[in-house]
Amino acid sequence: TISHYSDTFLTGKHDFKYGVEFERSHVRSQYGYPGGAYYYDNATYGYSYAYLGYSYDLKAVNTRASAFVQDSRQVNDRFTINPGVRVDFNRGSVPGSANIFRTVPVAPRVGFTFDLTGKKTTVLKAHYGRYFEALFGNYFEPLTPGAYSQKDTYFIPTGTPFDHNNPDPALLVRSEVPKQVVIDRGLKQPQMDQFIIGLDHDLGHDFALTGTLIYRKNRNFIETVSKNGDFTKVKGFDPITSKPVTLFDQGNINDTLIITNPDGIDRDYRAVMLTATKRFNKRWQLIASYVRSRAAGNIDNVDFNTSTSNNNSGQNGGVGAFLDTPNSLVNAKGRLTNDPTNQWKIQGTYVIPKIEVKVSGNYTWVTGPTWTRVSSCLDQDPDPNVTDCFNFNQGTVRYFAEPRGSQRLDANNNFDFRAEKYFKFNGTELGVYADIFNVFNKGEDTAVNIRDGSSFGDTRSFSAPRQWRFGLRYSW
Repeated sequence: TISHYSDTFLTGKHDFKYGVEFERSHVRSQYGYPGGAYYYDNATYGYSYAYLGYSYDLKAVNTRASAFVQDSRQVNDRFTINPGVRVDFNRGSVPGSANIFRTVPVAPRVGFTFDLTGKKTTVLKAHYGRYFEALFGNYFEPLTPGAYSQKDTYFIPTGTPFDHNNPDPALLVRSEVPKQVVIDRGLKQPQMDQFIIGLDHDLGHDFALTGTLIYRKNRNFIETVSKNGDFTKVKGFDPITSKPVTLFDQGNINDTLIITNPDGIDRDYRAVMLTATKRFNKRWQLIASYVRSRAAGNIDNVDFNTSTSNNNSGQNGGVGAFLDTPNSLVNAKGRLTNDPTNQWKIQGTYVIPKIEVKVSGNYTWVTGPTWTRVSSCLDQDPDPNVTDCFNFNQGTVRYFAEPRGSQRLDANNNFDFRAEKYFKFNGTELGVYADIFNVFNKGEDTAVNIRDGSSFGDTRSFSAPRQWRFGLRYSW
């Protein structure tokens, strides 16, 4: 990176920054059954399933060159503008195919600050930026030649001998050959456009108020979709509510998949944030904030990769099964998992006189995450007392049985506390501190079972209990 300050270029004062970056990284993802076999035993109904051979070995190489330039231009004492642009040259390769993935995203951004009164007490701020996802190997690693092996499923009645090294062909119920995968040469890098506008006002006496509006729009997600799938509509009913549902049966289960930017896949976030700040003075400081937000769309937001989404199981998956059939889009539009409608936060610090012990607290109250009931049965009989599940050619189909985000977990209500004391001697400093996390020992669900059945709605995970931590810090 290079920085350069100038007060003679055009008009106003400029603080230029330039930079370049180069990345080359190798990625390898492997999966398989230990010993080449996986068994599922159901003692209640007297049978087992054996799954043989399914494995993959994916290899990818990421090569990226990036450059950016930005300027902080002080037009006058009240107005500063910050334009900039970044460009990435992304290349992805798999064994035998160099640069099979190519994108050149250009990311402009511009922001400004304006002193409304000229007294530096009320400032209007705004910013627009376009941001692109990093170069991930999982965008194109399914193109690795010979990466996937065939998967064979065998049905074994209880008491029937079975040798996975020499399986009985009569027990074979399903054989799945790896699907061919191709890539869209016009692929675009996933992106997010963000708009922010805010107003800061200094109340004096170390107090300030801030109001901020935020809008984010994600698009150009990368997923695999069926290139030549043969899908037939199948009408039926939700086995729990008896409401009509239409799903899709696939005729050619070994169709070709294409890595592309599917149409109609979106996610957006909008929020208003209010913050009150008391800067540290006279032994105390305080920050309090409230955020009202909405996160919605038909591709979820529960993973590090914004192109990662809910697959047919209702759980999180990556570039893969999510859009391989249209069943993933049934009831897919709605509130996303991480949709904290209301967030309250209070953080404060106080230094106790005479003993000079610093105590700090952090309190948060956040609306719980959403969840959605998932069913694996498309009932063919409208009678709620009779269940007749449709047998899909592509195997088990799990679908959202209600609009995404129809249900919520309880709000998260948490308080953390810290006390610390410092001792100075001979130019060095020793700090002693104690932390208490989840002071009130609140136990709250963080995930529940979303699938129909006897355990539907049961807790799968919950918040950590009260924890204590003691520590020493020595500085010199």
